[in-house]
Amino acid sequence: DFPEFESTPNRVKDREKFTPLDYFSHYFNDDFFQMVADKTNIHFHQVNNSLLNTTLEEIRSFVGITLLMSTLGYPRIKMYWSDNFKIPLITNTMTRNRFFKIRNFLHVVNNLEVSNTEKESDKLWKVRPIIESFHTGVLKLLREENASKLNRLIACYRSKHRTKKWPVRVFEHFMDSAVVNGWIQYRQDCVILNVKKNDILDLAGFKVRIAELKDF
Repeated sequence: DFPEFESTPNRVKDREKFTPLDYFSHYFNDDFFQMVADKTNIHFHQVNNSLLNTTLEEIRSFVGITLLMSTLGYPRIKMYWSDNFKIPLITNTMTRNRFFKIRNFLHVVNNLEVSNTEKESDKLWKVRPIIESFHTGVLKLLREENASKLNRLIACYRSKHRTKKWPVRVFEHFMDSAVVNGWIQYRQDCVILNVKKNDILDLAGFKVRIAELKDF
């Protein structure tokens, strides 16, 4: 009862050596993360008149940390850096203050480049690049009539940390959606490639593999 991807033998053969990150990158690639870094830097400077200097690599690490957090499910973000519950993969990659600074100023558009007319006609203008990047990946890989079946899978390991910034919630939702889409295609590819059932990653394991920052 999973959504079906276009998995003809020739296309699957092309993905034979794909890692979980390769599947994820069909939806959000380095060009997208570079754009996030650029727009976040611009927004930070506009608000603070100082430099954030985040990079493509740091935004990828931020996403990896966010995915790992949604898998582990601590009730509060600060706990991942606490003495009793800290996760070395997270604490050795980014400080707590830096994580919150990026999260608080995360942007995918330059607000000053969007006209009032565009803002009035598109209520999702603040997150439009996220939606477009994801939708492009869906059109390439997923048979659209099955897309609605993803919702129940996304709920299994969704980022649940509260924030008043709705664009951040949308960002995290679509990162989770890309993971689930990628995992479904990975499972279907594994069947065609005759991968042993015990060697096929479950959704949690697939997500952790993407979140492992060295894979980025």
